[in-house]
Order: sequence, then structure tokens, then C-alpha cells
Amino acid sequence: MKLFFIHGAGGSHLNWLLIIRELKDFEIINIDLPKANRIESYSNYFKNYFNSKVIIIGHSMGGLVGYYFTTIFNNVQALILVNSAIFEKFNLNFDKEEICEKLYYSQRLITDCKKRDYLMFKNSDVLKNHIEMLNKFNPFKYLETFKRKNISCFHIIGKNDKLVDIEKLLKTSEILNCKNYFIDECGHMPHIEKPREFLKVFKNILVSIT
Repeated sequence: MKLFFIHGAGGSHLNWLLIIRELKDFEIINIDLPKANRIESYSNYFKNYFNSKVIIIGHSMGGLVGYYFTTIFNNVQALILVNSAIFEKFNLNFDKEEICEKLYYSQRLITDCKKRDYLMFKNSDVLKNHIEMLNKFNPFKYLETFKRKNISCFHIIGKNDKLVDIEKLLKTSEILNCKNYFIDECGHMPHIEKPREFLKVFKNILVSIT
């Protein structure tokens, strides 16, 4: 079984490393989202990965990209969202201090974030491009197709997300009929902030699918 990981806006494949190193029994596809004009452009970049069964895991904006992929490609067995508000638009302040404050619940991780020179801060053009694409995309256009395909949907949610209101995360789950899994004392990046708890939930989801 292939696991297809998609990071969030301004992120990279490195965001998933704490998780994928514990998944040695699976074929892992861990991509970087390039700059593009439209979300739909990504179909040409990644279409060759969908020639056999795959489970898509998408964090935040990556969940939106994954949702789109489920509607245009065959062989998607399930969609696993991570703190993803697919049906919302975003007006993000690109100030490093503010982003770090909103990404994490743990003060230690917030402090560490402010000290580090992450890719999203070194090359903010990528983050801005991702947000622009996200806001241009119309997810409702593909909703009927998603529902017709009857794809299983799961949503892993850090309960203390300060970047996206939990009501917006739950709205996505309701629209897509996702089963919710909550991680306590955790912000917008549960796969980084609480990797052990995330893996426990994630592996239970995989067992239920496979």
C-alpha cells in the first residue's frame, strides 16, 4: 500500500520525517509542492503516482490538494486530513513571530520556531504563492464527485489549533463525512508537536482501512 504525504502551505517533505521513519512496511511518497498558478496544476506533477492503490495524507493546505486528487484520480483508497479546513479562505499575516505563535501549542516549540530559519521564512514567496492558490481554489466544485466516489475520510485534529478555528476544521469533517480523531494539548502541527500520539492514531486508522 502506498502512503502519499502532502505538507501544508510553505512547508516541505521534511515536516513528515518523524512520522514516515516509523512506517517501514509501506511504500512512502513524500512530496514537495512547487509554486504554481492553480491547485489544478498539480495534477500534471503527480499523476504518475496514482497507478495503484494509495492513501493520501494531507496537512492543512495539503489536505485541500489531497481532496482535489481524490476527485480526479482513481485508486485513492482513503483521505486522511490533518488540521485541514478545506472549505475556508485565509488571510495570513506573514510575520514570523506571529506564525510561530499560531503553529504550536507548546511554548518550547514556539520559542524554537522563532529561533530557527525555516524554509517558509527564508523563502516567503512560496508560502504566499501557496496561500494565493488555496484562496483561488473552489472546493465545492468537486464535492459532488468526492461524494459519488464514496472515499473514506478521516481527520486528525490538534485540539488547540490557534491558526485555524476548530469549528472550521469540524465543518470540513462534516461536509466530507470524516471520522474525527483529536489530540489534546496540540496545535496546528500534530505530526510535529505530538508525533507519538499522532502515530498511534494514524496506525489505528491504517488498520481500519487495510
